[in-house]
Amino acid sequence: MSRPIPGTTPLKVPGLSLRDPYVDPDAVELACAGEFRARRLTLLEREATVDRLTGYGKSANTIALTTGLSSRSVQRYRRKARRRACGEWVGGLDPAVEANRLKVRELVAAGVKDNTVIAARLGITERQAKRYRCGTGGRRGKRPDPVVEENRRRVAELVDAGVVKTNAAIAALLGLTAVQVKNYKYQVAKARAARRQTVQSEHLGSPRVHP
Repeated sequence: MSRPIPGTTPLKVPGLSLRDPYVDPDAVELACAGEFRARRLTLLEREATVDRLTGYGKSANTIALTTGLSSRSVQRYRRKARRRACGEWVGGLDPAVEANRLKVRELVAAGVKDNTVIAARLGITERQAKRYRCGTGGRRGKRPDPVVEENRRRVAELVDAGVVKTNAAIAALLGLTAVQVKNYKYQVAKARAARRQTVQSEHLGSPRVHP
């Protein structure tokens, strides 16, 4: 696979993705020599470059200066190399996490939505149960505030009556601010428009009965 000459403007090789499972030994050799910047390498090639320079006894700062990576990235690639050498899972989606997520989805579908119960059944923490449950769409909706609902109802009644028309007058009558009244009026109008649209769609979708 052809690559741009080191130092030229193209930063991306046509047909080569950053996550492409492709390791070019020549590119790794040039990167170790400091003639090929890491931004032109795939992720696996960057790991191979850091691993080879680490085997040469280079420090993280030296590797960062040679390859153009940050010291933090060099440390991350080193940790991944050590974990891979120990046979641990590295990169991608953890199979254990995916399995727990599927189990939480099954429990939520069965009607179990309490984080404590889910955590006890699966042997995970309540925080993990909450995160997995939110990812499955089984999170409880926000409970409506009764005070807000009452204020919205009173604003709608005054608007429908037509006696008080300005936001400032409604706010003074109900003990609210003009901004709150404006927001309540917008919410009421939006809800009514949604209901009208729902009724119209049901009316148009219902079969017509001819005499």
